[in-house]
Amino acid sequence: MTQETIEEYFEILVKDSESAYFQILGEVQVPKLYLNRETIELGKIYAGIKEVIDAEHGKHKNQSLELVNYGNLPVTFKWDEVNDPAHAIARFEPRRGTIPPKSKVKISFELTMFIGG
Repeated sequence: MTQETIEEYFEILVKDSESAYFQILGEVQVPKLYLNRETIELGKIYAGIKEVIDAEHGKHKNQSLELVNYGNLPVTFKWDEVNDPAHAIARFEPRRGTIPPKSKVKISFELTMFIGG
């Protein structure tokens, strides 16, 4: 969905005087949220060992995650986490929140795999 502009003109009839005219202009906006990457290259990982993707810590810090709100509306986000000790555990921090317009939030990601393949 793209931004849409609505423009309307109105006439007000004034008793014993000339009509008054005015214009209303409105924009219908949608959230514009961007994730700075589509993939994360973890390299070699081992079952039961937690991998951390964090902007400030760990061996994957150069692959940090960032949500950027380019729009004029606040954007609410929520990550769906995986908690399946038979297969994998994936956690995000912050897990949920609201990003104000024209701002960004750094996301930490932890992944622990328990099976190969």
